[in-house]
Amino acid sequence: MDIDALSRILGVRVVPTVATTKEGIKDLLEAIVETARERKGRRVVIRYGKAAEELISRVEKAILKDKELSSKYPTRWLAIKILEGDEEVLKEAERSPYRDEILEVIR
Repeated sequence: MDIDALSRILGVRVVPTVATTKEGIKDLLEAIVETARERKGRRVVIRYGKAAEELISRVEKAILKDKELSSKYPTRWLAIKILEGDEEVLKEAERSPYRDEILEVIR
């Protein structure tokens, strides 16, 4: 498979992954964030209902206290991934000096 050609055709970075071994997952997450930051124009925000939005907001406020973490990834995305129980994002949150506040909602 020609990854570069596919990337040119789609207009986004293509990252090969192997789901069973989790190979390429970290590179994929980095590409997603990089692509999201580069995008200009209309931004689509999915609303999950009042209860979920309140939880997302609480986690997001805690994430914003960590300048390093909040500058590395979009805070809403981080909050949603934490609430989903995403292993890689939870590892990032565990390294935060504000981890107790960030993870309080899911405990």
